[in-house]
Amino acid sequence: MNKLTQYFAYGSNLHPARLEKRIGRCARGTLVYLHGARLTFNKRGIEGSGKCNIDFTHSKTDTVIGVLYEVSTTQRKLLDDWEAATCGYEALNTLVTTQTQTVDAFTYKAGDEFIDNALLPFHWYKRFVILGAAYFGFPQDYLYQLEQQPSIPDNDPDRARQNAILLAELEQANHDLIQNGKQGQI
Repeated sequence: MNKLTQYFAYGSNLHPARLEKRIGRCARGTLVYLHGARLTFNKRGIEGSGKCNIDFTHSKTDTVIGVLYEVSTTQRKLLDDWEAATCGYEALNTLVTTQTQTVDAFTYKAGDEFIDNALLPFHWYKRFVILGAAYFGFPQDYLYQLEQQPSIPDNDPDRARQNAILLAELEQANHDLIQNGKQGQI
């Protein structure tokens, strides 16, 4: 049986087109909030750059905004293989809130040995996060904070080029959404 479960995406998996490339099509995402936590870019990626991470501060003023996707157990396994087995994330269950309810979801957080507060994300990685947030109509102040995150160029031109191709697809998806008047209504 391929049971469905709730996945809280908050970083480069925010955009449905990006997530689909990794695990296939999944149910449309819903905007959700993880209170008492803040978004950081301090998880060491396999190429040495900063990746998104959740820092649980337990402060009422800190919130990570993300998207709740309904994924199958097969898709969950693909995510676990991608995020946990190869990238240094650990799966965890957490509570997120929608406009009307609290939902139990799984997500990923960096293992302590993968945290380095001196790291910066590559420009393309930061763009994945921004495009996903824009696709779902995240609040302007949150988008502004993402834009202000310092980032660095990728020193691997082939990797940068490959990611630029995918970013162009995401930008087109965002453009199409705006043209259809549906930004933030997903």
